[in-house]
Amino acid sequence: MPKVKGMPRKSRSYGTVKYIANDCKHEYGTHNLIGYSIRDISNELDEHESGSGQRTFYHEIVSFHPKDKDKCTPKLMKEFSETYIEKVYPNQRVYWGVHREKEHVHVHMCISATNMNGKKLQISNQDMGNRDRFVQNYAKNKGLHSMDDLVLSFQKGNQKIKSMSKERSQASKKDYLKDKITDAIKTSKTANEFERNLNKDGIDISDRKTGVRYDNRNYRFKTLGVLEEMERFKKDLEKDLKVTLKLNKIKDYNKGDNLNKYKNLERGKDD
Repeated sequence: MPKVKGMPRKSRSYGTVKYIANDCKHEYGTHNLIGYSIRDISNELDEHESGSGQRTFYHEIVSFHPKDKDKCTPKLMKEFSETYIEKVYPNQRVYWGVHREKEHVHVHMCISATNMNGKKLQISNQDMGNRDRFVQNYAKNKGLHSMDDLVLSFQKGNQKIKSMSKERSQASKKDYLKDKITDAIKTSKTANEFERNLNKDGIDISDRKTGVRYDNRNYRFKTLGVLEEMERFKKDLEKDLKVTLKLNKIKDYNKGDNLNKYKNLERGKDD
């Protein structure tokens, strides 16, 4: 049966749009967006955000049952994505992409927090219920695994508080880590200093150097949306290192040259 989960985000949308685009191959689309490139789409999503509230966009995922993987064809997923967005988010700007790297097919959506009229998106419990029922009915009509209203209500009643609490916790941790990494980049001049600044907040660099470890869990730079910043930081460090080595080489050369001049002067005195 399909599962829907989504959380508001406070950061810029580029990292999420890029993540969706990198793994969706040719299964993607837009709604109320003009841009085509990743940068253009993310800029368009960000520049229309109103100043009210902290939410900048929503990252929503609709996952289908693993046994329906063969039935979830590109044609069906395109039809579902367009129908779902038109039904649930008609006035939002949306970028969507289908991912197939796991056992289950799932659709990622980057949804603007501000609609075409400049108003913030408000998702009530009733909206969430209507959204879930639409997805289950769509799956049922297409011969996919689904839950009926009774089972859906029962599961939502038992799991809603726990699930929302867990997702909010994960979202807040990611935002916290992203802010700490960004601050460490701004205040660090060396890789060691960067790592020390993170350690002060209980954050360690992961063993594979592709992310950080916090609260007994690994978080990739890509997942946190700071991969681009980290790559620029590494390049700046390499550039600074090259400049330092060059300056040291010049200093060593001048030092040796002055030493030779001094020796020549001493020899002249002896003569």
